[in-house]
Amino acid sequence: VRNLQRVLSEALHQAKNPLAALRTFGNILLRRLPEEESLNREIVEDIIIQSDRLVDLLLPVDNALNRLAAPQVETLLPMSRSDEHEPSENLDSIYSDEENGLVFIQDAVEPVIRATEALTVSQGIRFESVVESDLPGIYGNERRIQEILSNLLDNAIKYVKLVESEERPTIELKIKSTLEKGICVEVS
Repeated sequence: VRNLQRVLSEALHQAKNPLAALRTFGNILLRRLPEEESLNREIVEDIIIQSDRLVDLLLPVDNALNRLAAPQVETLLPMSRSDEHEPSENLDSIYSDEENGLVFIQDAVEPVIRATEALTVSQGIRFESVVESDLPGIYGNERRIQEILSNLLDNAIKYVKLVESEERPTIELKIKSTLEKGICVEVS
C-alpha cells in the first residue's frame, strides 16, 4: 500500500506541474493578446478554465493520499467485528474541501459548453445547446455541476460516433427550469 501511495503521489505531482505551467503560459498569452482579438482571447480563457478544472479534479486524489499518509488511529487499534465492513472514508469526505453555495447555472455551464463546441467541431459532430436565460440560482457545488455536465457530454460524443448515419451526427443540450423537476438537463 505504501508503494502504491508513493507512486500515486509522484504521478499526481508530475501531473500538477505541467498543469500549473499551462495555466501560467495561458495567462501570459492572454496579457499579450490585443483586446480586439476576442476569439483568440476566448480560446485562451477556455484553456485556463480547463486547466483549473483539471487541477480541481485532482484535488480529491491529493486529499485521499494525504489522509493515507497521516497515521490513522483506527489502524493502531484492533478492528471490532461490527466495523469490519465499514469503509473508513467515503467519497463525500474526500470532496469535503469543496464549497457549496449559490450557483447560477448559465455561468457554471458556459465553459463546459464552449469546450464541447470546440471538441465537436474538431470531430465533425454538430452540437446545439439551448440554456434558458432566466434560470434561477441554485444551492450546490459549481465544480460538481460542471463535472457532471462534462461527463454527460463526453459520453454523448463517444456514443454518437457509434451511430451510423448518412447525416452529420448531432448532440443537443437543453437546460431549462420546470415546476415539477426544478432544473432539467437533457442531452440527446
